[in-house]
Amino acid sequence: MNGRDDPEHLRAIQWITKREVTVPSVVHNGEIIYQIKHVPVRAPEKPEKYDRVNGLGYFHAFKYVWLREFLDDRLNIATICKLGSTSKEFAVYASDEKLWRRYARRLYKGNLDFSGSWKHSVIQWHNRKFYKEKGLPYSPLPAPIRDPSVAPWWEGMDEELVKMFKRWYRASVNPRYFEVTSPQNQIDRRSATELTVQEFIEKYERASKPVLISDVTKKWAAQYTWTKEKLLERHGETKFRTGGGFKMKLRRFFRYLERQHEQQPLYLFDQNYPENAEPMGSEYAVPPYFPEDLFEITGEDDRPPYRWILVGPAGSGAPFHTDPRGTSAWNTVLSGKKRWAMYPPSIHPPGVGPDNSDYYDAPTAVKWYMKVFPQIPEDNRPQECLQEPGELFFVPSGWWHMVLNLGEGDLNVAVTHNYVSSQNFDLVAEDLINDSDDEFTEIFRKKLRRKRPELYQRFRTVERKLKKRKRSDSDSSDVSSSSSASSSTSGSSSDSDSE
Repeated sequence: MNGRDDPEHLRAIQWITKREVTVPSVVHNGEIIYQIKHVPVRAPEKPEKYDRVNGLGYFHAFKYVWLREFLDDRLNIATICKLGSTSKEFAVYASDEKLWRRYARRLYKGNLDFSGSWKHSVIQWHNRKFYKEKGLPYSPLPAPIRDPSVAPWWEGMDEELVKMFKRWYRASVNPRYFEVTSPQNQIDRRSATELTVQEFIEKYERASKPVLISDVTKKWAAQYTWTKEKLLERHGETKFRTGGGFKMKLRRFFRYLERQHEQQPLYLFDQNYPENAEPMGSEYAVPPYFPEDLFEITGEDDRPPYRWILVGPAGSGAPFHTDPRGTSAWNTVLSGKKRWAMYPPSIHPPGVGPDNSDYYDAPTAVKWYMKVFPQIPEDNRPQECLQEPGELFFVPSGWWHMVLNLGEGDLNVAVTHNYVSSQNFDLVAEDLINDSDDEFTEIFRKKLRRKRPELYQRFRTVERKLKKRKRSDSDSSDVSSSSSASSSTSGSSSDSDSE
């Protein structure tokens, strides 16, 4: 149905929704002109009750997720706007920012100016394109009027609307609420002025123990050149990758940050900054605690992505995950703050679902802290720390970690590297061997054999141990199955005798 605005299509919508479609107030000759203002909904004295059955017609049988998928997959922008004019119930669904953010990503790859909401931004882009095709001058719609201090309100909210309210609430909470970490399970804090490389390797890297190290960036030019003003001046027209599949010019990303009001804001997470945004790659140095990166032997073209620049607002961050290929990581903050929550490899974080990859079914950091954290017993809470500018955080191989960017009104800027050293080599080798579909495993193996034969032998030793373990597990499984079958047969014989 995508792209259809014909009368038959409108009649189909009228039949499905059992309501009239007010076309002139929504779309006029191809231009979307509806809802110029967005005013917060307040509780009236005698509210009209939310009525899902009558408001959504035959669509009331759809769960919220199914309805959003239908709108996203089957209808174009103009038709969704028309559908939203049929009832206040459909207006709620047709205004869902999650839906319009997906449209922005798919249709424009983030290449649009954010103007207060994803819905308004997409409509602006649609109309600008329409006027350009007609050869007419375009006057943008006024930006939506938004009062984030007033909560949306509906009488008789059902489950889907409650979820929308909770997303709004999580987007509105003050970031300073999260800046107080638990007094228990605090992560070690050291200074680079007194922590030697050898002590770091023995006490933290070899022991697989996280640590926060201060006074790391004193000689980095990035301290002064990675500010918002300097980044805009030098790289405003450069495109960077963000979470959610967007690729945006930096000036547009910063414009988005100024206007966004989302529970899960976009987070710039780009690996190509050394090539696309020179000289950023040379404005900091790998700290002396990390002299090795064994993936280097494969060359820049063959090795997996390993370094990223991170830029985001308070409330952005990463949910619980483990780093890929068993690597360890270091993360250094230039501005803003980060709250880290850590669990060792032996403990699966509460509130995180299982998966077969490095990324799991985990809630956002804000959602986890608000919904899961308060219910966790004191003896099962994560190890935590609050990272300040100029500090480096070490993430050992295999550790679960979640990060929440903080600092009210502050821009959070950081750089991170994943690496392989002699200390975590066996864990990385095990991860690579278990992932038989990873083409990089064979590339790394061949390079080790030619350039680092002593490490190649360690790789082979890990491989033999894994094969032995699998054979042992297989034999144990066969014995268990045989025992179960024998018990079942014996039980059947007893039943027959008793009869």
